[in-house]
Amino acid sequence: MAPTVWIGLGPIGISALVPLTLAKAGASLWPDVAPAATLVTRLASTAVWGFGLWWLALAVVLLVRYVRKGGVPFHLGWWAFVFPLGAYTAATITLARSWQSPALEALAAVLYIGLVAAWVVVGLRTLAGIRSGRIWSS
Repeated sequence: MAPTVWIGLGPIGISALVPLTLAKAGASLWPDVAPAATLVTRLASTAVWGFGLWWLALAVVLLVRYVRKGGVPFHLGWWAFVFPLGAYTAATITLARSWQSPALEALAAVLYIGLVAAWVVVGLRTLAGIRSGRIWSS
């Protein structure tokens, strides 16, 4: 169950990232409304991102609880730790640059380090499982 809680970060990250990206791309097409559109998308993306921060905290707390109660056995579902965290990290980086916020940049760096760590752990465990053949058994 632990990895599936993390899946919610994916849509949250994309929902925060897309408006910022569209506003930036459309700024040259409609220069008259660009400042207002940028502000509205920043505010909306920040609200969605804030919900994601709550979701991330919840996911981390649940993961720690599961680990303390006996661990989380490896399976391919562990990739659910990686991809949603990547989407949320990308949204955090984009939001930090949009607001020009050093605090958000620092948080984005921490998320990025966590993302790289997740990639390494899950990737190595997947390769070990493929090598041993355990990955194909249920």
